[in-house]
Amino acid sequence: MPIIWNKKLSVSNELIDHDHQFLINLINTVELLLLCKENISFLLEVFNQLHEYSVNHFRREESIQRKIEYNKSLQQKHSHTKLLNELETLKKDISGEKSLEELTEKADNIIIFLRNWLINHIIDEDLLMKPYLEKYPVAFS
Repeated sequence: MPIIWNKKLSVSNELIDHDHQFLINLINTVELLLLCKENISFLLEVFNQLHEYSVNHFRREESIQRKIEYNKSLQQKHSHTKLLNELETLKKDISGEKSLEELTEKADNIIIFLRNWLINHIIDEDLLMKPYLEKYPVAFS
């Protein structure tokens, strides 16, 4: 079941919200490719996009946090590093598989991890920025 974006996930910043929406789309694409047993090279390409976009998103988010003097920015940076390391490990696991059939056994765990990774990060960490971001224009960057 794909992740569906809704306003409850908004942090009141267009740039961050757009990033989150795009990350959701990438995770939904990974899930679809795993469930449909598509070409493993295409799956790796999308997963690489997910990793690369996550790196850039975290940079943008951390830059905004510095500008608004967000008091939990150091904790967020540590969390981002941990999440990127987990994504990198997962990417290596996926690239080590010879075929999508071998990934079938791991597919549920991969999907659950990705969903939890993003949704928990948004709800448990990023939404804490909302009161700070609401003091700025929604297009603030």
